[in-house]
Amino acid sequence: MNRSMRRDGLRSAAVRGAALVLICLAATGLAPAAPQDGAAEVLKASGVRGGLIVHVGCGDGRETATLLLNDRYLVHGLDADEANVRKAQENIRAMNLYGKVSVCRYDGRRLPYTNDLVNLLIDSTREGVPKAEVLRVLAPGGVAFIGGAKIVKPWPAEIDEWTHFLHGPDNNAVAADRRVDVPRSIQWVAGPRWGRSHEELASMSAAVTAKGRIYYILDEAPLASIRFLGQWKLVARDAFNGTLLWKMPVSPWNDHLRHFRSGPTHLPRRLVAAGETVYVTPGLTRPVVALDGATGETLRRYQGTERTEEILFDDGVLYLVVGTSEANRRGGGLHRRGEPEPTDFRYATAIDADSGRSLWRSDSTRGEYILPLTLAVKGRRVYYQSTAGIVCLDARSGKPVWKTPRQTLARRMGWSSPTLVATDEVVLCADRDTGKAETGRPSTGMVEWGVHGWNESGFARKGGSTLRAYSAKDGSELWSAPCSEGYNSPVDIFVIDGIVWVGTGFKGLDLKTGATKKQINTKAPRVGMPHHRCYRDKATTRFILTGKSGIEVLDLDKGWLSNNSWIRGTCQYGIMPANGFLYAPPDACACFLTVKSPGFFAAAPQREKSGRMPFPARPVL
Repeated sequence: MNRSMRRDGLRSAAVRGAALVLICLAATGLAPAAPQDGAAEVLKASGVRGGLIVHVGCGDGRETATLLLNDRYLVHGLDADEANVRKAQENIRAMNLYGKVSVCRYDGRRLPYTNDLVNLLIDSTREGVPKAEVLRVLAPGGVAFIGGAKIVKPWPAEIDEWTHFLHGPDNNAVAADRRVDVPRSIQWVAGPRWGRSHEELASMSAAVTAKGRIYYILDEAPLASIRFLGQWKLVARDAFNGTLLWKMPVSPWNDHLRHFRSGPTHLPRRLVAAGETVYVTPGLTRPVVALDGATGETLRRYQGTERTEEILFDDGVLYLVVGTSEANRRGGGLHRRGEPEPTDFRYATAIDADSGRSLWRSDSTRGEYILPLTLAVKGRRVYYQSTAGIVCLDARSGKPVWKTPRQTLARRMGWSSPTLVATDEVVLCADRDTGKAETGRPSTGMVEWGVHGWNESGFARKGGSTLRAYSAKDGSELWSAPCSEGYNSPVDIFVIDGIVWVGTGFKGLDLKTGATKKQINTKAPRVGMPHHRCYRDKATTRFILTGKSGIEVLDLDKGWLSNNSWIRGTCQYGIMPANGFLYAPPDACACFLTVKSPGFFAAAPQREKSGRMPFPARPVL
């Protein structure tokens, strides 16, 4: 059945089922509190715009089917009477809806769902499901109609969102999420099961989450061969149950045959979520657009933002880096298949997100260029590292506040970039040391900052990096400390409770003085993986989450707690800790193949006994 026929049938089913919905609601005393015009009005009153709907006491399933108003929903009916369940299944199949709508039997007491899973629950039983059980299965922000009242589950204070590549516009990749813990339970799993190739461009470029939804840019081309052209999509799912909400094409994108670990670094900075809105570049050359997070509908296009590479959002303002960061590239797999020609400009700009009005644009100094991933916003200040030094601008006017010279290497690998983190009083910047480069055999993905930004060269380099701390007030240098890049990834810096944790050894330094405050044990039992994965680590206010054998959890007080070889971050992006879960996108790695769990994986901590799903009394095929 094609989509139009399916929707016509669904619309007819909704009309036939409207009265049955009202009967169902009246039976539970919900008619005064619930809408009077059928399933559409029930959903409208709930405010739920997609996700998992549960109908408890579904009867013959006809009114349950009317809850599937569009493809952004997944509907599940429950009934304690097996005869009702069989009849409901027959009716739903007759409507050609089975799959998106399904029904099963339950014991009349326990809801067969894990915690924080359901977006909308309608209880049509006379007895009523206990409120505590309803609240257990509802996702944060989820809604239930039960006992004649509308119940909304509040957003827990102990979980956090992840709205930018590095958590927020300050580049401090630390989630204020105290529910994230050692992964021990499955919340949901989605496809694809694997990334396309371990040796070429990673299949996922970016991922963020806000308001209970997760958004990511993924290559959905067939997995059979990396030679198939890329099919890049922006995908939206419910963050708590994985229900697919919408997709939109993203084109043109980077060459899918670009070699592994050769960059580019800007891809994860092209996607930001803020409340109900998503900001993205839907192609390398296309302007920034604002999308409705629930539907994918385009709300606004920002004129003059073509060739934007990086997006930050803070207090109603979009801060962009416009212009390419790469110029000429050579080497295997770096032939710019379908990629646009580089620009001869690169600047920062600020735009009012609601009106699209330009607020300011930074002045370009000849021979000086903004380095990738260094733009940061904190309070009323904007910071970035250029090829000449650390720059501070006023966030509202764009006028220079201060500039501190700092030398940087002109030649490096394509994945390498400085790490800049902004706090209220101190700006931290880690970068490769100058004067330690050495010539060598041309290496795939080598780049050099030049007239167009990054420029290909045949330069290899060995040596360390240095973290320098600058006063946010005037740019004066406060202290410095040696540090090191990760495995084909920039230096990790996390600021937690006034302590700076610096990769890869994760020594804790005082934010204002640089003095050593803590040293945690990062040593793990040998698990057969000689090096870290090729992505940046992430952190929460309790843990640092590294990626060697899978996901290692380092407690800030106790040190190494656990490794989890059955899930791991994807190449170049890594993982995302948010909403109380660890999100691990599909990867293309064969390490620990016999124990790993493939797919887009949302892992939860160990469940309490009350949150475990009851096993059925008899086996279910």
